[in-house]
Formats: sequence, structure tokens, C-alpha cells
Amino acid sequence: AINRDVPDSLVQAGDSASLAALKRAGVTVIPVARNSNYLSVNFVSAFNTDDEVIRLLASLKDQLVWVKMDGLKLSDTAIAILSKCTQIRRLQLNNSSISDQQLERFKSLSNLQSIHLVGTAITPKGLMAISKLPHLKKLYIYKTAFSGSDFTSLQQQFKGIQIDTGNYQVPTLLSDTTLVTKPQ
Repeated sequence: AINRDVPDSLVQAGDSASLAALKRAGVTVIPVARNSNYLSVNFVSAFNTDDEVIRLLASLKDQLVWVKMDGLKLSDTAIAILSKCTQIRRLQLNNSSISDQQLERFKSLSNLQSIHLVGTAITPKGLMAISKLPHLKKLYIYKTAFSGSDFTSLQQQFKGIQIDTGNYQVPTLLSDTTLVTKPQ
């Protein structure tokens, strides 16, 4: 079977009470595709991100495939709930409080394809916890506790996985404008 970031199988609609409560908390909840019950959940505009709100995700664990929780303070309760949402394909936790110990709970996310850990305290040792996830394709780890030497061992541990460290170097082309002059 082709493994895409949306499951091929059909799923029943998510719990309407949980969906309504998430929306009331300012969480953006949308279907990932037209006529799909699989969901994308984004906490960027949420004004309430406490465990009570995050607990609502548990009743949507079969529908959740894309989760964005950038900038959140994630309790162990929140991590435990996320670790049970095993349909998740994309998980964005940039600038969140996730720790190495919490990341270890995500060994259960067997469908995970990409994880964003930019600006977190995750270390190379912590990252090893998810190195055996079978479908992981992309790892975003810039602005984390990694050095250049860590990168070599990470590439060996995460064979075939795109590791984005954010250290981009863009070459200057002959066609680029490199001389700035005053307008005539």
C-alpha cells in the first residue's frame, strides 16, 4: 500500500461534541480533504490550550492525521493523549516545551511521517527514541541542541530520512544583482 500523509481507509466522522468544544477554545479543526473525516487540528489561534482542551483530542484519535501545536507548553498529560493518536502523520511542535522524555512517548506513533521540533530543547539522545518509526520521512530540528558532529551520527541513525537543520547556504548567481546604486 502507498503510504501517504492521509490514510486510504475510511473513518467515521469525529465526535461532534469534541469538535464543537475545540472550536469554542479557538482551535482550528478542518478536514484534510473534501469529503474526508480525517482532520487537521491547529492550535495557533487557540486561546485555551490547557489539558482539558487537549484531552478532547482523545475522542478524535481515529480522525487526527495532522496536528500543529507550535509554541505550546505541553504537559505530560498532553503528551500521553497525543501518543494515543496513532493516525497522526504530521506533527508540528515547533517552539513548544517538549522534552526528550516526552518525545520518547511518541514511539507509539507508527504512522508518523514528519515531525517539526524547531526551537525545542530536544537533544540527539532524545531523538533516538523515534529513530525506529517505520514511516518517518522528515525531521525538522533547527534551533535545537544539536552540533555539526551530531548531524553525522543522526544521518546514520535516520537513514533515508530528510533531516532539516535550517543551515541553508544560497549561492550567489551571476544573474543576481550584487551592486546597489542610487536611482537616477
